[in-house]
Amino acid sequence: MNGNSSHNNQKKIAVINDFSGFGRCSIAVSMPIISAMKVQCCPVVGSVLSAHTAYPQVTVRDLTEDLPGYIDSWQRIGCDFDALYSGYMSHVSQGEQML
Repeated sequence: MNGNSSHNNQKKIAVINDFSGFGRCSIAVSMPIISAMKVQCCPVVGSVLSAHTAYPQVTVRDLTEDLPGYIDSWQRIGCDFDALYSGYMSHVSQGEQML
């Protein structure tokens, strides 16, 4: 996943991370920072958590099974990325799928 997309000339970064409902972390934090850098942030949510993992009771919905279709749809429409950023992944295969 590298190179410039035919969609526009803006730099793009694929971001695989969780979405945490409570806590100042996850893709909710990285998206505005990357956007402020004038880079298009393209999120891949690998899991949804009720709160980040520093809290003692967290509910996790793992989305590993959904990633192949998600990534395949990007490939079918010709998405290219200049970089890959990873945060929390609930399963090791999530990172493997992004390569």
